[in-house]
Amino acid sequence: MRDPNPNDIRILTNFVQTFRKYGLLLFRLLTSSQVSAWLKIIPIISVLYLLNPFDPPQFLLPFLGMPGLSAIDDITVLLIGFKLFVELSPTYLVDRLWDEIEYDIPADDDAIDATYTYLDDE
Repeated sequence: MRDPNPNDIRILTNFVQTFRKYGLLLFRLLTSSQVSAWLKIIPIISVLYLLNPFDPPQFLLPFLGMPGLSAIDDITVLLIGFKLFVELSPTYLVDRLWDEIEYDIPADDDAIDATYTYLDDE
C-alpha cells in the first residue's frame, strides 16, 4: 500500500472546505429576508427532484441503464439549481455573505456602511 500523496490530501481538504462554505452560503441565502421567496423555490425544487423516485425514461438517456449512473441527472439538476439560485440572488448580499464566511466575520445585520473623515484637534 502506498503512502498518500500530500498534494492529494491538500486538494481533498480544499474541496471539502469549499463545499462547506458553499453550503453555508446557500443556507444563509435561504434564510435571508433580502432574497425573494420566489427565488427560494429554485433550490427547493432541485432537492425535490433529487428525492423524486422516478427517473427519466431510458430512451431519453440510454447511458443511464448502467448501474450507478442513474444519479447523474439528479446531481446535475441539484448543482444547476443551487448555482442558479446563487447567481440570481442579490449580488451585494452574496458578496457580503461570502466574505463573512470566507474570513470568519460575524454576521452583523445592524452594521451601517459609512465614510468618515479624521479631524485633527491641533
